[in-house]
Amino acid sequence: MTQTMRAALYVIGAVLMALPGLFTTSVRFYSMAFIASGYLLFVVATVKLEFMNPGTALLLLVVSNLSFWSSYVLWLVRPKLTGLVPETGIDPFAGPLSLWLILLLTFLVYEVAVFATGVAANRQRVLSVIGLAAVVAQVLITLRTIYIQVNGV
Repeated sequence: MTQTMRAALYVIGAVLMALPGLFTTSVRFYSMAFIASGYLLFVVATVKLEFMNPGTALLLLVVSNLSFWSSYVLWLVRPKLTGLVPETGIDPFAGPLSLWLILLLTFLVYEVAVFATGVAANRQRVLSVIGLAAVVAQVLITLRTIYIQVNGV
């Protein structure tokens, strides 16, 4: 698989995972399908790109977080883009956020394993330490944001 193909898989996966931010609650099935499709593209691209390389894990961390925050921003601006009135009560984005939490946790397990192995085996140790710091930042910011919003449901 060429570098261009891998990059295309990451970009398409990120877009697919971000699009549910535009969806209304009436199309929850499509939201789950888009997120699952993007997740599978991320997994394929990661497996085909030196699976145990800390650079690959760091790339996945960055791309998945960019995709999550894009989805989150799309959800916040969706009422203005579509002209729909924001719904009252339980935030309907809690469903996709719950799915995001599960998926980011699976990525987190992979990334921590790769970065910890990199530090222990002295394989790109500096990049692995940067990756571990980025994972801590992800837990503190991204996963905490998801948890707080889903916890209110």
